[in-house]
Amino acid sequence: MKSVLYSELSEICHLFYKQYFQHQKIAARLHRLLKKHGAKKILFIGGLVHVARLLQKKGYQLYFVDYTPEMLERARAVLGKTPMFLADMRSLKLDDSFDAVLAIGRSFTYMYTDGDASKALVSFRSHLKRKGILIIDNYQTGRIDKGSYFGGTIRTKHQGLRINRISKIVRRKQKPTLYQWDCTYEKVENGTRLRFRDEGHLLRSFTKSEIERLLKRSGLHFIAHHANFERKSFITEAIHLP
Repeated sequence: MKSVLYSELSEICHLFYKQYFQHQKIAARLHRLLKKHGAKKILFIGGLVHVARLLQKKGYQLYFVDYTPEMLERARAVLGKTPMFLADMRSLKLDDSFDAVLAIGRSFTYMYTDGDASKALVSFRSHLKRKGILIIDNYQTGRIDKGSYFGGTIRTKHQGLRINRISKIVRRKQKPTLYQWDCTYEKVENGTRLRFRDEGHLLRSFTKSEIERLLKRSGLHFIAHHANFERKSFITEAIHLP
């Protein structure tokens, strides 16, 4: 699960996420789901800190988790005094319970085996209150390798800072569906171009039926799948009914 992208390359990763993701659109979709269930106290897993900040501004009580000190430090600069925890999603031990757990930003792609995925889901369930909800998003098998996000060039720009990401993706395994992803980041600012390489990155995609099966095995009740902000991934809504 460890990757230089979220440690040594955390700065360029954080900047790319800030420029690429549709934070307002993602936060609005999550808000609709959270509001439907009356959720207020949220455990937020992963690196989409600007989405977390938008939810916080809507009045949600937020707790934040990431698994590298570098990404947690980047989050702290955005989320300020929000309670933060350095932890692996497969083995959370926060001594607290929440109305909702949000694992978004497709972070579940690093659960390479069903065993890892089940550990994470059980870990989420153990931190949910009765009738608490889980919202996760995942890359979809058959779509993850389409388009330029992993198999081409993405160009972003904000206030004079340009970031280009050049990627290549190759399927390495059929079941579970695993891909090798290699990329180069280019940071262009004030006429200076810096390049950062990240090779041998392993990603997993899921079918919707796989997620439903894993939820059931982990003691969570599937509610529905929803469209994400892009076509290569989907959102899943589940509930803890002990």
